[in-house]
Amino acid sequence: MILFGFIGLLLCLVGLISAIYLFYQYLVGTLDPTRPLMIFMILTILSGIQILIFGFVATQISLLKREIYLIQKENKLIRKKL
Repeated sequence: MILFGFIGLLLCLVGLISAIYLFYQYLVGTLDPTRPLMIFMILTILSGIQILIFGFVATQISLLKREIYLIQKENKLIRKKL
């Protein structure tokens, strides 16, 4: 989660900085709606969110796998006692 969290937050931060810059240009009145920076902003924010979710799901799967392994180990010990 740490690696994916850092990369995801970094992408979201870059997207938010470009969004603030675009909002400033909108307020000044010099914003051109066909700028590639708008697409870049959307892509970085969405990519950051997607990578954050991927890291969260990967962490949950690894924790679930560890829990299943412990339960299987416990069941083997119970079977040996019987």
